[in-house]
Amino acid sequence: MKKKCTTAMLWEKEISKFKEEMKLRNFTAATVRAYLYILARFSKAVNRPPGHVCRENVRDHVLRLQDDGLCWSSVNQHVCALRLYFSECRRWTNWEIGIPVRKSEVKVFEVLSRSEMHQLLAAAEPGRDRMLLTLMYATGLRAFEAAKLQAKHIDSKRMMILVEKGKGAKDRLVPLSQLLLEDLRRYYRAYRPGQWLFPNEDHTGPIPVEQIAPIWNGAKERSGVKRGKEVHTARHCFATHLLEDGVDLRTIQQILGHTSIQSTARYLRVTNTISIACGEKIDSLLMPPRVA
Repeated sequence: MKKKCTTAMLWEKEISKFKEEMKLRNFTAATVRAYLYILARFSKAVNRPPGHVCRENVRDHVLRLQDDGLCWSSVNQHVCALRLYFSECRRWTNWEIGIPVRKSEVKVFEVLSRSEMHQLLAAAEPGRDRMLLTLMYATGLRAFEAAKLQAKHIDSKRMMILVEKGKGAKDRLVPLSQLLLEDLRRYYRAYRPGQWLFPNEDHTGPIPVEQIAPIWNGAKERSGVKRGKEVHTARHCFATHLLEDGVDLRTIQQILGHTSIQSTARYLRVTNTISIACGEKIDSLLMPPRVA
């Protein structure tokens, strides 16, 4: 007797096919996990076999995500995942998918002042936690990039740090400052972290990336700093403060690992160099003219 394929079984096959498609495209493990979750969520929401799904089902699902209050970046990720699945695995055309391209939201990054940043770092737990947040601020590394740093990645002769498999699975070098090197050496001598600069509790691997946000939040709460709701703020502060010190945009792009200069140019919106210069000019407008 022929085994009957249920809707769930059919979607399992589609999800497996989607995983193979992303593997061929060399997607990062994080992107694969996120996209598979998105397709699985869609399959449960639509509750019909893959071959019976139509463009209206896809559009309705995206509209429901928006109605549920999902932020733009999350909705956009859902759209990208579904567009890839239907175009490559189901061979739909853009017209059949029926999801218009969404425009990017222009947001101003939340940036702490230098004094606020130092106040927050001082409030972090001494040892691994404080060194981790300090390194992120002094290098602009993302949380997952900092989490997997090893002692061998610190090149004190060339004064560089090797970031292996950063965003997009790309390697890059970032500059190592003398003060940061001295801090790292003191930290290593005092705590002997071993292979991983920031190990997990039993020193069998790196600190789980999901533990870094609570470290940031705890330091922020103890410091009394009100702004900076996410750990990524350290990266924003790094880029913004360097721009304010006159470091050129192209150099910051390379350090941050941005593919496009447009990604780095967003930090120009939050620097205070332009506002200071303009403020002085505006002051001159308010000064009464000199009487000859």
